[in-house]
Amino acid sequence: MPHPRYSSDEIAQRGQALYDQQIRTQVETRHKGKFLILDIETGNYKIDVDELAALKRAKAKNPDAALYILRVGSSTAYRLARSERTLADKPPVAPLRQVFHADDGNISSREREIA
Repeated sequence: MPHPRYSSDEIAQRGQALYDQQIRTQVETRHKGKFLILDIETGNYKIDVDELAALKRAKAKNPDAALYILRVGSSTAYRLARSERTLADKPPVAPLRQVFHADDGNISSREREIA
């Protein structure tokens, strides 16, 4: 859900700038690989190996906060990778069907195949 006061781009720009200027040197050596949830308005942050645990703690403190999520020591919070070795070790499977329903809050009623 979009934040009422900031666009996603504003949150990302402000969050990254705040992290780079004020927080990085304090956390990078001790918390590398952990998730950091940063309130871009107050500068308060929570760190945890579990991003949902850190997010819940940040939301409990300020439910309306504009939060920026990052992984300490990484350029992105999440990484999607596909290993050739992993694919070679598994038998082929039929394409997965993913269904989106309008009534459950997802995009729209449609069906697509994912290869």
